[in-house]
Amino acid sequence: MSNSGHDRRGLFGDIVHYDEHGHRTGVSRPNIWGGYNDYDASGRKTGSSMRNFTGGFNHYDNKGHKTGRSDPAFFGGMNHYDNDGKKIGHSDPTFFGGWDYRKERMEQTAISSKFAETQEESSYNFDSSNSTILPPNNAATVNAESIALQEESNSGIKTLLIAIACFIAVVVVVKIALILMDAPYVAYEKSLARLQSDIQCIDYNKYVDSSDWLFSISRTEAEFDSKSFQYHSGEDVIQKNEVYCDGVYNMGFEKQSSQTQAAQMCLMWTQVIDEVENIYHNSDYYLKYGKLLEEGKTISFRDDVNITAIDTRYNLHVGSSDTDYFLEMDSDGNGSFISKTYTNSKEYYYWYRLSYIDGEITYFQLDNYSTPYGFGYYDKDSGEMVEHTSSGNGSHSESSGGSTSTNSHSSNGKYDSYNSGRYSDADSFAEDYYEEFYDYGDYEDDEDAYDAAVDYWNEWND
Repeated sequence: MSNSGHDRRGLFGDIVHYDEHGHRTGVSRPNIWGGYNDYDASGRKTGSSMRNFTGGFNHYDNKGHKTGRSDPAFFGGMNHYDNDGKKIGHSDPTFFGGWDYRKERMEQTAISSKFAETQEESSYNFDSSNSTILPPNNAATVNAESIALQEESNSGIKTLLIAIACFIAVVVVVKIALILMDAPYVAYEKSLARLQSDIQCIDYNKYVDSSDWLFSISRTEAEFDSKSFQYHSGEDVIQKNEVYCDGVYNMGFEKQSSQTQAAQMCLMWTQVIDEVENIYHNSDYYLKYGKLLEEGKTISFRDDVNITAIDTRYNLHVGSSDTDYFLEMDSDGNGSFISKTYTNSKEYYYWYRLSYIDGEITYFQLDNYSTPYGFGYYDKDSGEMVEHTSSGNGSHSESSGGSTSTNSHSSNGKYDSYNSGRYSDADSFAEDYYEEFYDYGDYEDDEDAYDAAVDYWNEWND
C-alpha cells in the first residue's frame, strides 16, 4: 500500500481532503441526516454518505446510486470497499487528529476502460501515469465519516474517562474528609505513643545497682494505648495506662516479713514512679491533653467518646520458681502488696493494702488471705478480720475479732505476717527470723529473740 492522501479537520465539522502531494481535492460537510455531503475542489457536489447498520457508511453518487461502503476497522480506522465489495483502501488515524488514506495496489491490466469510465462517472479519478486508482472524491471522504466515528468513539472514551476521574475525585475527597475528621484522634494517639516510648526507655539498671535485695530486671513494659480500654459509643472513659516491671530478688529476701518486703519494694518503685511522672509532666501529651484533664475538662475521642481523666498504675513483680511478690501502686503512694508462696505444693496467698508516704509505710493491712489451713478477709465495717479455718479432720469454723478460733492458725483474729507455714519446723523458722525479731522486738539478746521466733511458729503451726 501507498499513502494516497489525508484529511484534516475544518470549521463547523467540515473535513478537508488532500491528495498525496498536499493538494486540496474536496471537502465533506455534515448534513441533516447525520451523514455527510461531499464536494470536489471546485465546490461541486459529488455525492453523499449515510450511516449503515454496521456502524459505518454507505456512499452514493449524485444520482443516488450506491458506489461503495466504509466499515469500521481496528484501532479506530476504516476499511473502504467499492460497490462490488472489493477493498480499495483504508484510513488510519494520525497523531494530530487527522486521517491518512491508503489505497490498494492494482495492476494496469486489471483495469478495463469501462471500469475507468464508471469510476469517472462516480467521481473516481483515474491516474493514467501510474495506472492506479486514486481515492474518489466522494469515497475519499469516508475519512470524514471515519473521523466522525472516531470523534464519537473518542467522545465515549472521554465520557468514560470523565466518569472515572469524577469517581476517583469523589473517593479522594471522601478519604481526605475522613482523614481530616480523624486527624484530632490520630494526633492524640501519636502523642500518647511518644510518651509510652519515652517511658519504655527508662534505664532500670541503676535501680538494680542501688537495691541490695534486687538481683535483676528481666522485663519492663509501658502500656499507654487509647485502644486498650473497651468503651461504648457516647460514654465517658478514663485513659488507663500501666507501667510494669518484672525482676528477680536476691536470696534472703523471701525470709523477711511481708511488711519489710513491701517497704523495700516501695522504696525502689517510688523512685521509678517519680521518674515516670517527671517524663509525663515534660511531655507534649501533658501540654496538649494532661493539663486539660487536670483542669476537669474532657478530650473528645472517636464514637462521641469523652476522655475525662488519665489513670496510670505502676506494677512491680519479683519472684523465683516457688515465690512471687507483687506491688501495685498509684502515683500518690497508695497500693497493694501480694505475697504468693508454695511450700510442699501448697499455696500461701496474702494480699495487703498499704500506703507509702515520705519513704515509710504508714498503713499496712491484710485485706484477704488463703492458706491450706483456711482463708479470711478484712471486714471494713467492724475493722476486724473474718476468718474461716479448718481443723485437722477437715471441719471448718468461723471467727471474728477477739474471739478464739477452733484452730490456732488464726488465733485472736491476727494473721501470720511472716507466712511461717512455709517452714516445716520451728527451729528452721527461728534460724531465719530471730535477727529480725531482735531488731524489731524488745528482747535482751539473740537467745530471747530466737525463743520468741520458735514460739511464733508454734503458735501458728502446731
